[in-house]
Amino acid sequence: MSLICEKKTEYVLLVPKERDQFVEFAIKEFNDVIEKSTGVRFPIVEDAKKNFISLGNTDALKEAKIATSYGDDGFAVKEKDGNLYLFGQSENGAIWAVYEFLERTVGYKFYAIDEVKIEKRTEIDITGLDVEYTPSIAYRGSGFGVARDNYDYATRLKAYSYYGIRLDGKDFWGSWAHNLASIFIQPEKYYEDHPEWFFHLDGETDIKKMRGQFNQAIRMQLCLTNQEMRNEFAKNLIEHIKKNDHATYFLLGREDNDGFCECENCKKITDRIGESGLYMEFVNDMARRVESWRKENAPDRTIYIGALVYECGYGKVDSCFVPPVKLVDGKYLPKDPCVVAEPNVFVLFCAMTQPEHSKSVYCEANKNMLDIMNRWHVVCDHYCSYIYYGTFRRGFEFVDGIYRFKEDIQFYKEMGSKYFFVESPRQKAFHKMTLYVLTKLLWDVTLDTDDLIEEFCDNYYKVASPYVKKYFRYMMDYCSKTRDRIKYLTGVRADYGMCLTDTVPYGYWSLNAVYDASLMLDDAEKAIDDSDYDEQMKNTLHDRIELERMVLLYIQLEYFNREMGDYEEARTINCYPKEKILELCDRFEAGVNKFGITFVNGDGTPQEVIDGWRNRAIKTARGWENRINLIHDKFNKK
Repeated sequence: MSLICEKKTEYVLLVPKERDQFVEFAIKEFNDVIEKSTGVRFPIVEDAKKNFISLGNTDALKEAKIATSYGDDGFAVKEKDGNLYLFGQSENGAIWAVYEFLERTVGYKFYAIDEVKIEKRTEIDITGLDVEYTPSIAYRGSGFGVARDNYDYATRLKAYSYYGIRLDGKDFWGSWAHNLASIFIQPEKYYEDHPEWFFHLDGETDIKKMRGQFNQAIRMQLCLTNQEMRNEFAKNLIEHIKKNDHATYFLLGREDNDGFCECENCKKITDRIGESGLYMEFVNDMARRVESWRKENAPDRTIYIGALVYECGYGKVDSCFVPPVKLVDGKYLPKDPCVVAEPNVFVLFCAMTQPEHSKSVYCEANKNMLDIMNRWHVVCDHYCSYIYYGTFRRGFEFVDGIYRFKEDIQFYKEMGSKYFFVESPRQKAFHKMTLYVLTKLLWDVTLDTDDLIEEFCDNYYKVASPYVKKYFRYMMDYCSKTRDRIKYLTGVRADYGMCLTDTVPYGYWSLNAVYDASLMLDDAEKAIDDSDYDEQMKNTLHDRIELERMVLLYIQLEYFNREMGDYEEARTINCYPKEKILELCDRFEAGVNKFGITFVNGDGTPQEVIDGWRNRAIKTARGWENRINLIHDKFNKK
């Protein structure tokens, strides 16, 4: 059966009578892509008996009685009696079905917001189309340069924007991260009448001083055994759930510090089952109360209550990060029945300081982290996953962890994880390629990472692809060998890619490596110049290479522009002279303005960082200039 034959069609696009934002988006994506491929645009109707493409939950779909077995966020593409049905489990289901259909029929591929592949077709046959599919991970946060409100970009990657925001701007998270006091029991409202509900770090009682970044009460925690507080908390939680009627997941996260209430009641319990045990018992209590309310007031809703298993207990013997289990005859068992998760409870696990951050949880160096996650699985089957890729403080470091994703996703999938998100700064080396690889693997973890990298580079960098891939492999190999060398010489591994590491150690990057890498990008630029592309395409490709070159500029400015302590240090350190630094600053500043870069590192705005490099250059030049500046400074101090 031909849907399109010789650029003509007898079919219509059948849509529900009440169309939401998701269906509207699916209609537009379907018709826009088909028109670019075939020149055909389908009429949109709300009623049809034959020759139709049913999109979403139409009456025709109900009448067709098509049996399906897909799971969370799954979809189906079905031909039946000459008609085509595109639909799915979630609000996005019809969209996922549309993309599957487009990929199979017109070679549609979305690589990045600025690179889409659509093949030309004169005919489309739908005979026997029968596809059912469930993504490897149901709820796939995007990250990597996708802003909270960039819903189209995330959706075209078959993911959700940022932590997990849908196309309509609604987050399937009803509450997120550290919020016990930030949202549910706010000290501004309750502290004066109920100081016993709060535990103060360092004895701090000034509410203004407790408050920190993101309005978190970072200098306190709640007393989790106080029943009066629990009653108020449950009441506020249920009100919050009612207001966020679109959300499924409600995370109850302790405040972002290493404190825990030390009152007599809390100590009595934590001495027996640990801080994590008391925390899980609290989450279970809230979950039971919510479930009781849900059954009576919102029986059609699915609501999960979550524990944030976050490394907030730095250095403590027992914390909320340590699983509440015990070893009995070689087998881990729950410390107490009260810590075993209720059916509507999940654990969001944040692997914040994974020792070997460039590799997966299966790496030998990460076996302790793997063991911790496996022990958490003893008390909770419903897992969600939150990993870190790169430091918050550095946006232009080259992070060599792209190959960890496949094994990590496979592990979390086997753990029953329904959610996966990677925290990362927006600007980063190959961030669009990394985003593409990550979201493709979250959709289908059986795919091969190398194949995805090859495909992306060939389609995104085109004629420059061989040289870009050579540059990428060179940087990956350099990072791996340098880590091994530093570990061999010092006994300490240079894993700067983790969240808490501020920057790489001096000596990590060499100028020889920067020069070699620059030559590879030069070859990429030459290939573009020598190509038959028109000027517009050449300029586009040059911009893509220039953006990757920003990483090399950053390395030179950050690590070869040092302020020296004395002449002998300056004489032995490989640094650029002042004029070279100022030239590189100009180039980096031009790139910042050209590409709209909003974050370089944690030292300030991009302009403040660049100005800091320029000021530092005064004392950076090798030899006499550096020495004269040092003498001048000492003279002025006197």
